[in-house]
Amino acid sequence: MRTGRLLASVILLCGAAFPSFAGRTDRGVASFKTDSVFFARKGSIIAGGSLALSNTKSDDFDAAVIRNANCHGYSVNVRPAAMYCIADDLAVGICGIYRRSLTDIASASLGIESLSLDVEDYYALGHKYGAAVFLRKYMPLGRSGRFSLFVDVQAEFLGGQSKITNKRNETVSGTYQTSSTFGLGVNPGVAAYITEHFALGVGLGIVGIEFNRVRQEHNHIDNGTRNAFSASYNLNLLSLSLSAYYCF
Repeated sequence: MRTGRLLASVILLCGAAFPSFAGRTDRGVASFKTDSVFFARKGSIIAGGSLALSNTKSDDFDAAVIRNANCHGYSVNVRPAAMYCIADDLAVGICGIYRRSLTDIASASLGIESLSLDVEDYYALGHKYGAAVFLRKYMPLGRSGRFSLFVDVQAEFLGGQSKITNKRNETVSGTYQTSSTFGLGVNPGVAAYITEHFALGVGLGIVGIEFNRVRQEHNHIDNGTRNAFSASYNLNLLSLSLSAYYCF
């Protein structure tokens, strides 16, 4: 008798803890009555974006070859986006991009064996803006349809400006530069529905190819250009981005 009452109590508690499962069949994302489980149905429109932030401050900090570093800086990466599901769990999308970064070094010393370099009053402020197109593939986890891995393959186009000032031997020099960037990247991550239509996600850039062209004007006199190509494959937890999306 006690066993029967205990079993009935457990069933009632489970039903109270997960009331949202019953309503998910309408959208077709999660259903225990079908063989297929989808995170995003064909024809769905998904809108939202991602945000990545970092902040650094050092006071008389020593690390490896850096001594007495007094500096601070930050970076912000905002990406509003919209996607359309061309097939179940497969979406194409477009997003805007805005990146802003600051590096302000009051003083620091760099020493490698017999080589030493002192940096004083170095200031660099820059921002980039542009757009990207991407293809996203969802891979649902489990039978609930609430959790999914995803992979983004994207191409992005960016333009930007930055200004740099540096003090050396009581002389201050300034540089203004513009840049244009084309990049290809792969961004895996994980997403989860918090409500029936609202989802949160975490992305991590791993593979990237970038073509960069920089044009400089130094002290309003000298001009220069630099072309660069870079390819990277790494796992960097500092590149984590948080995203939020609403599925219509």
